[in-house]
Amino acid sequence: MTNILIIGATGSVGSVTRQYFLDNTDDQLTLMARSTNRLGSLNADRERDLAGSVTDAATLKTALQGQDVVFAALSGNLAGMAQSLVTAMDAAGVKRLLFIASMGIYNEIPSSLGASGNL
Repeated sequence: MTNILIIGATGSVGSVTRQYFLDNTDDQLTLMARSTNRLGSLNADRERDLAGSVTDAATLKTALQGQDVVFAALSGNLAGMAQSLVTAMDAAGVKRLLFIASMGIYNEIPSSLGASGNL
């Protein structure tokens, strides 16, 4: 069993990733998002939620406690977010990061999700 922090858990990539882990692993998930009320119901045995921003050092410190892997599916100021995240991960001793930052490069975002994110 692995402890995985999913940052951006309410977004399209984060929510698909969440469901994949629930369906295919026994991993423990920490779901971080600015608005956790959009997560829906949680699997109390395997999931916990945490509201906050990836640029908030205190929130990241809490989120990273006990994590083995971070999966970040973010948009916006990616350079600033990445710097905040890597700094916090270094301090917490978390070494594994998957950072997804290319959604929309192939115009694959459907209009139902807001195709304005397509490049």
